[in-house]
Amino acid sequence: DDPECISGDEFNKMIPTAALVMLIGYAESIAVAEAIARKHGDTIDATQEFYGLGAANLFGSIVSAYPTAGGFARSAVSDDAGSKTTLAGFFGGMLMIAGIYAVPAVKTLPNAVLGGLVLAGVINLFDIHTFVETWRLKRQDVVSMAVTFIVTLLNVELGLLIGVIISLLFIVARSSRPYIPILGRLPGTRMYRDLKYNP
Repeated sequence: DDPECISGDEFNKMIPTAALVMLIGYAESIAVAEAIARKHGDTIDATQEFYGLGAANLFGSIVSAYPTAGGFARSAVSDDAGSKTTLAGFFGGMLMIAGIYAVPAVKTLPNAVLGGLVLAGVINLFDIHTFVETWRLKRQDVVSMAVTFIVTLLNVELGLLIGVIISLLFIVARSSRPYIPILGRLPGTRMYRDLKYNP
């Protein structure tokens, strides 16, 4: 047997892990993309994001690259630095390669300094306005947001799983009890309107 080839059993064992990596990567990418798009008044196409991540990971797998996904810290720091195009990633990569020779100088920095750089970029992604608006319009979603946030602080995979399950349960609950309006005819017309809003 070729030692570099994996068996069918090993391949089957990797499927759940690969699915989890895909779910986490996509969720994080969409979350950070929406946060930055909202900050600048833009919109994103979730389907195109999915295609982009899929293509990046497909071609990256050919050269044994790490799974590709958008990251809160990197994206936030890049956005705060004024990045506007994908060339920022290219120059960032070049600086990373050059930074290999600067490792002896950087490794003496305290972790608190590096953590401060990350927090300085990520803190701007917290959108309290959206949380307040969601609380005002649909409080069930706030429950899902809060539980997911709290559990994710303890375990990312478990937090995402619980968030998806709660959201699905709320969707099923709303779908099983649809709003059924009682209609009444407007006087002197053949038009019917919901009596709740037109008593």
